[in-house]
Amino acid sequence: MAEDVFRKSLWSAVTPPGPDLPRLEGTVRADVAVVGGGLLGLSTALHLAEAGARVALIEGTEPGYGASGRNTGFVVPSLKAHVGPEAVRAALGPEGAERLYRLVDGSAETLFSVIDRLGIDCSAERTGWIQPAHSQAMVGALTIRAEQAAARGRPVRMLDATETARATGMTGYAGALLDPSGGQLNPLALVRGLVRAVGAAGAQVFARSPVEHVARTGAGFEVRTAHGAVRAERVILTTNALTGKLCPALSASFVPVFAHQMVTERLDPAA
Repeated sequence: MAEDVFRKSLWSAVTPPGPDLPRLEGTVRADVAVVGGGLLGLSTALHLAEAGARVALIEGTEPGYGASGRNTGFVVPSLKAHVGPEAVRAALGPEGAERLYRLVDGSAETLFSVIDRLGIDCSAERTGWIQPAHSQAMVGALTIRAEQAAARGRPVRMLDATETARATGMTGYAGALLDPSGGQLNPLALVRGLVRAVGAAGAQVFARSPVEHVARTGAGFEVRTAHGAVRAERVILTTNALTGKLCPALSASFVPVFAHQMVTERLDPAA
């Protein structure tokens, strides 16, 4: 059923096929084994390989099968609206909070820079990101966030109700926060472009190879599938919600969230 849903998704319908990837068979040696072929795993493998590491990435189905290839495609350089700097500092401490905000603030620019550098065709558009406010109280909360972001050097600003309606085509919002660094893209095309880049950087990428077991072997690890194994000094799990029973302690931390996306043909602005 899940495989059928993936095949029928919008991105599967409009995205050219990715490269033909082998199944893991026999024993492969690497410096780092990356388990999971979504955006996190591919980015990790790419940067490790570009730094000179021998990398083997193992994907259970095909890259982008999970949320990485089925999300909305919005590039949102922000934490959740209700998570403010005070809460972040309380949870992570001043240094940890600063590191997180540097990561989030620069996330869109980092992503688009990688897309440009690698020449990935994924319909990337740097059109900005808008957080609308459904009430005056929300306008106040977003205004505080905009001021805090501006203090960190972020080019964000508030829109009034008229500007918000003009930008979105929707009336009724009391205002909005605009971050021009955001945008949108085709996430599955991004994933498939990254797969090619990871291979070009020298990493090995295996598909249709669900990992069944990870075990220590002397100074390293052995990552086993039904038909092969990777022996590596380090293992990085980038499976997120699809970890299954591979790491029970990690699996217990996930809370399922279901989202739905609706799509239309491109609309005529004058209609």
